[in-house]
Amino acid sequence: MKNLKYYEKEARNHNAFTVHVQNFKQYRTFRPHWHDYYELLFFYDGSAKVYCNDIECAVCAGDLVVVNRSEVHTMFSEAGANYYCVLLHPEFFSDIAFDNIQFPNLIKADKAAEILMRKLYSETCAKQPGSDMLLKSYAYTLMTHLLRSYTTTRISEKESKILAQKAQRMDKVLNYIDTHYTEKLSTHALATFCYLNESYFCRAFKKATGKSVLDYITDYRIEKAAL
Repeated sequence: MKNLKYYEKEARNHNAFTVHVQNFKQYRTFRPHWHDYYELLFFYDGSAKVYCNDIECAVCAGDLVVVNRSEVHTMFSEAGANYYCVLLHPEFFSDIAFDNIQFPNLIKADKAAEILMRKLYSETCAKQPGSDMLLKSYAYTLMTHLLRSYTTTRISEKESKILAQKAQRMDKVLNYIDTHYTEKLSTHALATFCYLNESYFCRAFKKATGKSVLDYITDYRIEKAAL
């Protein structure tokens, strides 16, 4: 994964534990990025739009977003949103048949999922003897609930590699914009850089980032000018 700026490496606890839980408050946005593990976002206050590849998820309190492996994703929230984030690393599934499972990105108002996400965060904060075992138990129970309650697909290894290749291609164009944002940039030039048809590239870019190419570049320039 060399030279991939928007590939997020596995965030690990000090003991390399495979379940990582965080609480984000009044979060307004995060930049497009991707990774090789599942990420679950439970929104307990506020509202936001989360983009996962070609899916736009309009979320509010009580909703869960599941980011599958190798999905480029980003979030925007005008007023700020509060959410729990659970990361499940590949090793978490190492001893069970869970390869290349794809979940629906948006899960609305699922009370069972909400209870388990809250338990995961509470147990993370408690740090009591046996917390690691309980965290794994809650995480397995949550994933089993999602697997049994929602339509999932198991993609082939070839399809999994194609998803990763698309994410890497988007990573490279975002990195190119980062490096050349002070220069004149056109959708034609960026599409050529990616070896893609211009109209296809523009559609794919907006699906992945939630913004048109030109809007993304303009916003990035404004962001840099404010530093």
